[in-house]
Amino acid sequence: MLENRSKAIGIDLGTTTSIVSVWNYTTDKIEVLKNEQNETLIQSTAYFDNSNPNYWVGTEALKKGIGKQTIYDSKRVIGKKFNEITINKNWTFDYKQDKDGSFIFCVQHNKQEKIFRPEEISSLVLSELKRIAEKSLGHEVTKCVITCIKKN
Repeated sequence: MLENRSKAIGIDLGTTTSIVSVWNYTTDKIEVLKNEQNETLIQSTAYFDNSNPNYWVGTEALKKGIGKQTIYDSKRVIGKKFNEITINKNWTFDYKQDKDGSFIFCVQHNKQEKIFRPEEISSLVLSELKRIAEKSLGHEVTKCVITCIKKN
């Protein structure tokens, strides 16, 4: 466990994977934190169960399989209107254009159709990274720096 002096965590919110890190005052280096599976690269993916209210994020989501219930690539469509997006023919999830022209994901969750905006999926990934950091550090995290590189 790192010393309880960490001021903020750092997150690289990636399109396919994300990383959470913290400055280690003992070694004077950045330390990339690991999840319970000892992984530093966390999948930017969410899986929604159709039969109950549970959902999974990261590696646990991928373990459920890639299909209609698994949302990935959400960062690619953040802030874009539906007509601005190049649709990937390999996407396995359902999506559509919302009333305001934005891109939304559609899944069956807890026996209901649910829609999620790309920002909501990224929020779930960020929450998972915060959870990993708090478990690793042994204290609540209240400050964070997020990098989010946009490719053209």
